Amino acid sequence: MRRWKAAALAVALVAVTLPFAKDSIPGWGFRLSKLAFGQPEGPRGTELRKVTPPPLYGVDLAKIDVRGDVATAPAHGDRVAELSVSPKYQRAANRLLRDGAVAEGAIVMTDVKTGKVLVWANYSEEAPLRDLARESFAPSASIFKIVTGSALVEHGLVPSTRECYRGGKSRVDDGELVRDEKRDKYCATLAEAMGRSLNVVFARHAMDHLDKDELESIATRLGWGREIPFDVPIEKSRLELPDEPNELARTAAGFWHTTLSPFQGANLATTLANGGEMIQLSIIDKVKDAEGDLYVGPGSGTCSGG
Repeated sequence: MRRWKAAALAVALVAVTLPFAKDSIPGWGFRLSKLAFGQPEGPRGTELRKVTPPPLYGVDLAKIDVRGDVATAPAHGDRVAELSVSPKYQRAANRLLRDGAVAEGAIVMTDVKTGKVLVWANYSEEAPLRDLARESFAPSASIFKIVTGSALVEHGLVPSTRECYRGGKSRVDDGELVRDEKRDKYCATLAEAMGRSLNVVFARHAMDHLDKDELESIATRLGWGREIPFDVPIEKSRLELPDEPNELARTAAGFWHTTLSPFQGANLATTLANGGEMIQLSIIDKVKDAEGDLYVGPGSGTCSGG
C-alpha cells in the first residue's frame, strides 16, 4: 500500500536504542513520567481571556505559514496561532517531502528537552491540505519492537540476551518460530536485534516470555490506543493484539495489528531521548485575535532548537 509506505515517522533513533519503560529497573535509569498521561485539562498553557469556543479551537496545522520570522497557523474566526515551529527547519522538511518522490508523508521533529515541536510538515499528492501528522492509519511496523523490547526487559531479559535464528527478513513463517540448532546459523543479542530490526529474534523472545496482557500493558504506557495530550486532537493509534500465539509473536516483531501517527512516533522518540521519561509535547506558543492575546503556551519563547 503506497500511502502508508510513504508515511515518515520521526523515530530515527529508534533503530539503535532499546528503551526500558518501567518505573524502576535496577541498573537502568529509564522510567515513565507520571505526566505521560492523566492530564485531563490537556495543554498546560494559560488562557488569558475566556472566549467561546476556547482559544485552541480550530487551529489548522495543515496550513502552517513560514514566510515570516515566526511560524503561524489559522484558528477559529480571525484568530492566529503562533507556533514553536522553526521556519528554517519547516521549510527544509517541506522541501524534503516535496522533492522526495513520495505519494504522501509527514515529518514531526521536537526539541527533546522542552517538548516543543520544531517541525510539523505534511505532504499528499491527492489531498494537499490533509494533516497526516495527526492521523494514525500507518502500521507501526518495526517501531513496535520498542514495545516488545521494553516488555522483555521488564520481564527480566537484558540487552546481552542472545538468540540464534534464521530467516525473517520480510516475514516470519511458523517454521521460523521453531528453534533448530542445525539451521539457526545467525546469532544476535537483544540490543543487536533492536539495532538491526531482527524479526525472528523478537518473535521468538515474545513467544517465550510474553503474553498478550503483558505486551498490551507496555504498549498502552507508550501511547498505543490512548489519547496523548497535545495542543490539537491526535487520532488514537490502533492496538488489536491477536490471541493466536504465532500471530501474537509476529505482532511483537512489528507485523500488523497496530498503527501509529507521525506525532506518536515523535512523542516516542522524545521519550527515548529523555531516558524513558515522557513529557507532554506542545506546538502552540500563543493564540491571538483582533483584541490581543488569548492564550500563551507552556514555556513560550524558551525553545532552543536542535
